[in-house]
Amino acid sequence: MGIIFRNNKLFLLRKMENIFHSNCKINLGLNVISRRTDGYHNIESLMFPVKGLYDTITIVPRKDNEVNFFQKNIVVDCLNEDNLCVKAYRMLMIQYGISGADMTIEKNIPFGAGLGGGSSNAAYVLKSANEVFGLGISNTELLDIAKHLGCDTSFFIENKAVIVEGKGDLMSPIDISLEGYHLTLIKPNFSVSTQEAYRGVRASLPEKTIKKIVTMDINNWKNYLKNDFETSVFKKYPLLEEIKKSLYKKGAILAMMSGSGSTIYAISETSLDINEYVGKMFTFSTIL
Repeated sequence: MGIIFRNNKLFLLRKMENIFHSNCKINLGLNVISRRTDGYHNIESLMFPVKGLYDTITIVPRKDNEVNFFQKNIVVDCLNEDNLCVKAYRMLMIQYGISGADMTIEKNIPFGAGLGGGSSNAAYVLKSANEVFGLGISNTELLDIAKHLGCDTSFFIENKAVIVEGKGDLMSPIDISLEGYHLTLIKPNFSVSTQEAYRGVRASLPEKTIKKIVTMDINNWKNYLKNDFETSVFKKYPLLEEIKKSLYKKGAILAMMSGSGSTIYAISETSLDINEYVGKMFTFSTIL
C-alpha cells in the first residue's frame, strides 16, 4: 500500500507496482457498406475478444509529473508521446489529477496485424490507472474517454463481443460463444495499414447482415461471412490468400483476415497443423 498527494488529492495505492494483461481481438466478418460525407465509411463487423493472447502492462506511480514509457519484446517504432498508452495516461492526468508513472509494456501481440493490440493497450492503461489510483471512474465514463483514442479502444473497455456499426463507433452487445473451438493466428512478417486497406476497398451492401449470419450453424459461416478488405489486400499481398486457403485445407471451419490485416485467423474443432509457418511467421493457437 502506498500514498501519493497530487493537486491536494490523496491517492491510496494498493501496490507500488501493478501488472495487468491486455488482450487482442478478431473480426468475425467485416462489411464496408458505404462512404460517409465526413470521409469515413459505414461498416459492420463482429468484434470478438481473444483472451489467450495478451500484452503485459506494468504501471509504477511516480511522485512527479513524468510519464516514462518502456517497451519489451515487440517494439512499436514511434515516439513515446505518440503512443496511445502515453496519450491515454496523460488524459487521466489532466482530467483526474493523478501523478506520473513509469509504464512498461511487454508486447506479444504484433502491431499492424488487425488484432487491435495498440487499442487494447490504451484501454487497459485507462482501466489500470483507474484501479491503481482508486479513481472510481465508471465504464460509461471510461468509454467516453476511450472514444477520443479510437473506436477499437472503446471496444476493449467492456471487452465483450459486439456488433460494430456506423464508422466503428456504434457498438451493441451480442450473445455469442465459441467456447471449446480452437483459434489459430498467422501473421507474415509485414503489416497492412488501415489507411492502405481503405484505399482499395469497394463499399457495397452485404447479402446478409453479420448479426443474422452468426445465428446460423457455425459450419455455414464460411459461405456468408466475408471481410471486404480481403479483395484488394490479397491482390497486393497474395501470401495472405495462400495462408487462408491452406488453413481451410487443414480443416478450418472459418478462415479470414482480421480487420485490415495482416493476420489470418482460423476457427476449427481441433488444433491445426501449422508447423510449416512456425519460426517463419508469427503464429499463435489457443482454445477459446
